[in-house]
Formats: sequence, structure tokens, C-alpha cells
Amino acid sequence: MKGLMLSCVLLCAVSTTILGQGARQIAVTMGNTLDLLESDVYLVQSTQKKTIAGVITISEPGSYGLAHDIEGQITIATSDVYLDFNGHTITNNVVGQNCILIYDVERNVTIRNGFLISGCVCYNGVDRPENCGGIKMAMYTAFDHVQGFVFEDLTISVCTGRGILLQGGSISNCLIKNCKIIGNSMRYSTGITLGTNGVGIIINHCEISGVQHGIRFRGGGDANFSVIQNCTIMNCMLWAIIIDENSGSGNIIRNNTIRNCGYGIRASSLVKAFIYQNDVQGCQYTGVNIYDEFNSGVNRVVHCASSFYVYGNFAKNNNGGIAYNYSSEILLKTTSPSATTGLYANASL
Repeated sequence: MKGLMLSCVLLCAVSTTILGQGARQIAVTMGNTLDLLESDVYLVQSTQKKTIAGVITISEPGSYGLAHDIEGQITIATSDVYLDFNGHTITNNVVGQNCILIYDVERNVTIRNGFLISGCVCYNGVDRPENCGGIKMAMYTAFDHVQGFVFEDLTISVCTGRGILLQGGSISNCLIKNCKIIGNSMRYSTGITLGTNGVGIIINHCEISGVQHGIRFRGGGDANFSVIQNCTIMNCMLWAIIIDENSGSGNIIRNNTIRNCGYGIRASSLVKAFIYQNDVQGCQYTGVNIYDEFNSGVNRVVHCASSFYVYGNFAKNNNGGIAYNYSSEILLKTTSPSATTGLYANASL
């Protein structure tokens, strides 16, 4: 077992699902406590694939592979799909479209091993920026809860849109691993966005640069027992990692490297969150900021961020180091409440 064990643990088990055409996926199932800090989904590539030679809507379960580079949007409209780019590229410059749209799918979609390019003309000032980008999950009508999604070994180029956007109904057991998302410093662009309720969202070993926000768990949805770990995030205009108001509890942000962003890590309204051993340097403003309050008109609204565990982080050459406000329940410590020095102490230089 990798990583440091914590007193509050996330219980992970595995379940096997047989997909069409012989593809197999083993998905992580998460419980109510954190037991394993490094969670994973293992894939067994099918030897039987249906060839994709152009823009299509995938409406039958099975394994699919790109035969060559294509232009346009591929829509996935059924569960149990394994899509291998085979190292090829999907490019889409159409306003309001994505490279991949996953629409009203209940479970088990894997996309891996390729390149996605979303052009700058996809946002025209009228269409919302989340209507274009690399991969968009849109679960609005058919299912209240969806699960078992894997995005792995992808390079995504975005302009004003989202690299990977998860929104719609409640989502669980989603792995985003070894993905590289590259922007060109345009407004509204985000590397990875969770805009809905999520449990067990694992973002692992991803590289993100040149966007407005690197990884964002957006207010209006709860991210619970999810992990952002081992990621490198650079040159973001605003936040490298941001957990908005009303964005859940029990989350872990650990072992991430952040360089030259507007801000490093910002988290609010979380319960029993763990933020530790992150390296944040060269940000224009705060390296790590924890807060639980915002002002709404003349009203003071307190969300009560509580029981944070913030320790072992390293902040250097940021305008602000490691800060928190408005909550006596935020704990800047190691697993030992009184420890303020040593390996697990925060350092701000």
C-alpha cells in the first residue's frame, strides 16, 4: 500500500465488469472512510475492436479503435464502451461542440491513448464555454447516478473550453490518469472540472498548463471522498486547484507540484479534508488558502469549513504563503495535533 495512512480512511474495493467485445474493466468502489490514498482502475485491452474511420455516434456497447486522425465530434450514447484512440487525434473547431461528448450514459466508459484538439473558435461569446472542449460528460435526463468512467493517457489541447468536464447527474468511481491538458492562457478555460455531485473522483499523475483554472470542483456539486494527487500544474492564470463553496467533504489533495499560477490551492466548505505534502512555488498570490466564509450582499454567510488537516506542504516565492481564516476548526498539523516541526510541518518561505 502506497502513501501515508491516515486515521480517517477511504475504504476501496474492486468489482469486475465485462464489457462488450471482450473488453474488461475493473472499477474502484468507494465506501465512507478513507483507507487507501492511491486508488486505481486497471484496464485490460480487448483484442476485438470495431474500427472508427470518421465521426459517429456510438450507440452499441463494445470496444472501438480509431483507424486514423479525424475531425469532428464523436458522441458516446451507450454504456459499456471502450474507446482506444490508437495514438490518433480528434480535432474539432465547430462552435458548441466537443471532441468527445458522453451523453446520458449510465456506466462504464473508458477513453484512452490519443490526442484531442479543441480550437479557439469553439467559443463565440454566445455559447457557454463548457459547451466546447476535449471531453464533456452531460448526464441530464436518463440517469440520476452514473459510474465507472476512465480517461487515461490522453493529451488535450483547449482554448476557451474545458479539457475534461464532468457534469449532469451524480457521478462515482471516475479515474482521470496520466492526462496532459494544455491551454493557451485564454479566459474560461479549465483543465479538469467537476460540476456535479461526485464520489470517488480520482485525478492522478496529470499535467495541466496554460489554462485559467487547473482543476476545479465547482460550487453547486459535492465532491466527496475524492483524490487529487501527484499532478503537475503550471502557468494557470488563476487557481491551480480550487474547491469552491458547497463542494463536499472527505477529499484529499496531496503530492501535487504547482508552479507560477495566480494562486496555488484554495479550498472552502469542506469537512475532514486532507491537504498535504504539496509543493507550491512562484504563485502571484497565496500558495495555500483555506476559508469558510463569503459575503452575499449585506449578509455574512459562514459555510463552516471544519476539521481540515493541512500539513507537510512547501510554499516558496509566493506573494502569500499558507493561510486560513474564519474557522477555529481548521487544523494545520500532522496526525499528531501538537506537531509543528519535522517532516510533516508546513513550510512557507
